[in-house]
Amino acid sequence: MVCKGGKSGYRVPSRLMLMGQWLRHAGMYPAYQVRFGSRDRLRFHMVGHGQREMLSPSDVGTLQGDLLHYNFSHGISEWLIKHARYARHEAESALDGHADQRFSDLLRTRDQVERRRVLKGLSHSLPLRPLARFAYVYFFRRGFLDGRAGLRYALLLAVYQWAIDMNMLEIRQERSTG
Repeated sequence: MVCKGGKSGYRVPSRLMLMGQWLRHAGMYPAYQVRFGSRDRLRFHMVGHGQREMLSPSDVGTLQGDLLHYNFSHGISEWLIKHARYARHEAESALDGHADQRFSDLLRTRDQVERRRVLKGLSHSLPLRPLARFAYVYFFRRGFLDGRAGLRYALLLAVYQWAIDMNMLEIRQERSTG
């Protein structure tokens, strides 16, 4: 891909699909992710269960148009299996300090992607995180407007959050005894 305009990568908003329905609210649209870029300049590194581009925000452009994201194309069972594995990676990343954030980090940036990352890091200090994640997606982000699909997705994210928290407890115990 040839990137014009001097940018090394481009982010695009994702439309998260669940059982054929676009999760406009519960899917946190528009959630921008870098998906296109220069083969020579765009690199990613693993963070938790996702990848993060290794570019400065000024070197990332934004494309118009949406990318359809079929996160559940292999079924809910496969999503759960995959996210059980991701939960372990997320827990390890959080405990190894990759999720350390301060409230001042939130104030220093206006970049939406960076603000989302800071908020994620700050969330590790919240009590009752599975419940908080459900409430955030279903009520604050208005996932209830997506009907049953919004409720199902909010519940799946709460289960995923619970799995992360349980893995964090397990890893702490493993580290303290071994």
